[in-house]
Amino acid sequence: MRSSTTAENGRLLRLLLIWRHALPTGPERVVTATMIPATYIQPKATRATTDVQVIRLWLHGKSAQTIRAYSKDVREFFRFVGCTLAQVRLEDVQGFADELDELATSSQARRLAAVKSLLSFANKIGYIPFNAGAPVELPKPENKLSERILSESAVQSIIHAATS
Repeated sequence: MRSSTTAENGRLLRLLLIWRHALPTGPERVVTATMIPATYIQPKATRATTDVQVIRLWLHGKSAQTIRAYSKDVREFFRFVGCTLAQVRLEDVQGFADELDELATSSQARRLAAVKSLLSFANKIGYIPFNAGAPVELPKPENKLSERILSESAVQSIIHAATS
């Protein structure tokens, strides 16, 4: 009987903490009796308390070249938004995507993919409550394969030139 009471107390404590953080502050504060089930609480998978710690966890195990590229992409993103991971909103990610317009489509896609990956990772480990990058779609790279395919006559002339 005691273990179910302890479990119930833990559930209620989690509900109260969610309820307390969900209420607005100031004169518009309205108290409601809405209970949020404890099943909606996502446990934190890390003790990370700073963006730098989360970025280190995110980059862990990646190749040196990937770490260099992703670090550069994320630095540019943070310079652009000027806020922490927890403060990033959809408008920030969309604005960053718009700033990349002068780059090649493949470069835009890689940089946005890095930012989206970081936001997704931070959300999965419970560091941020939502992934602001999820709704942002990556630009579709142009298909330039047809430009690199040689015609049959071009292949024949290359072969003829090589054998002469």
